[in-house]
Amino acid sequence: MEDLYEAVKFWQYHDKKPRVLRKDLTLEEARKYCDDPELSSRTAQPPKGCGGDERKIQEWNDKQKHWFVGFRRQV
Repeated sequence: MEDLYEAVKFWQYHDKKPRVLRKDLTLEEARKYCDDPELSSRTAQPPKGCGGDERKIQEWNDKQKHWFVGFRRQV
């Protein structure tokens, strides 16, 4: 039987628990899903409500902290 994986959102700071976003993925599906640049605070586009305002974007980033979506083998 093939291993299954889950896509998980991780935060830089450990005060937030990782959150499972998708389950029962094959390794290929997990890699493809996590390859989206919108699934990392470093490469995602700022929210539309920021309107390109650097101060609002920085406030949004500070509030979100750094995060990314990765995958791990399901247990």
